[in-house]
Amino acid sequence: MPVGRPKKSDLQEATNQVIQETEKTLEKEPEREGDLTRVISTGSTLLDLSISGGVLPEGGIPGGIMVEIFGGESTGKTALLCEICASAQSKGGRGLFLDPEGRINEIYSQIYGIDFYSAGWDIRGPEEVGSVEDFFSQIRKWEPGSSRDFLDVVVVDSLAALASEEELKAALSDEEKGMAAARRAGKFSEGLRTTKASLSKKSRLLVCSNQVRDDLNKRSFGPKDKATGGRAIAFWASLRIRVTPSYPKSKISVSRTINGTKVERVVGILSDCEVVKSSIDVPYRECQVPIIFNYGIDDVRGCLSYLKEIRGTNGYELNGRHLGGTIETAIRSVEENQLMKNLRQETINVWGFVEAEFKISRKPKER
Repeated sequence: MPVGRPKKSDLQEATNQVIQETEKTLEKEPEREGDLTRVISTGSTLLDLSISGGVLPEGGIPGGIMVEIFGGESTGKTALLCEICASAQSKGGRGLFLDPEGRINEIYSQIYGIDFYSAGWDIRGPEEVGSVEDFFSQIRKWEPGSSRDFLDVVVVDSLAALASEEELKAALSDEEKGMAAARRAGKFSEGLRTTKASLSKKSRLLVCSNQVRDDLNKRSFGPKDKATGGRAIAFWASLRIRVTPSYPKSKISVSRTINGTKVERVVGILSDCEVVKSSIDVPYRECQVPIIFNYGIDDVRGCLSYLKEIRGTNGYELNGRHLGGTIETAIRSVEENQLMKNLRQETINVWGFVEAEFKISRKPKER
């Protein structure tokens, strides 16, 4: 439910308080996972804040950890991976993109402004990635050059496409396939244990997408599906993000009148992202991420929709300025007037104000 439009003075006071508390938290809790001095954006302000807005003023994914982004097909997992690569490259970071599914091509990467052929970047397809064992070996051996102040990323799309050497060598019976799959989970556990240690030492970020499958052992409660690859992936990941189609509306449509006829087209999707595990900040924050075909994550749309919902206004506003009654008009107003940074900062401020409303103040425990 909307909490009402916050007053400017209250909003500024709450924002300053959040920043001060963040600084105190970082001083008191150095054991938090990840390199909080090197951070990558997901391309979505709201997702960045959902991940680490309680410990970092602008949120984002810190280095030195493993991240699993999992969900069903066509929910935007690959789009998130590409946005993370684009963010790293824009800051001068280097990257290794392992693509066992063979889905990424030059045209798709250009949508996000990624140049996989620039210095320090490498993309490897199914034949180059090979087996699970080869996969982890490549991550540990990847050396793009001398260390810099930028955060380097290793991206995998997706873990579900990886097979063990045993599975690749010969045709197996159904029974043998089941046994091989169980052993593959063991290979994941072994590989992740050694790879995780090298990430923190080199301050790299490992981001993996993963598919979900129906959970045949599901009981009457809990999720109906589970991520592939065994339990080791969920155990070793410091950050896990579940991506699902938004409900009740998961498609973004636009209408145009052509020769007097109204024509409607689906131009994108709406995905819900939930932080289901975090060693960085508190878990179970959720946000909606709009993704436009041939464009990527539409952060302007996402921020405008969030501010409108929280404030309960009829139209779209930014710092008291009316932008329009429709989302398309508001987006055009923001972009034509170069208000993207203002919109992002306003979203960060309001998000901090809302989070402060849920802060639990308790007296210290008596021991």
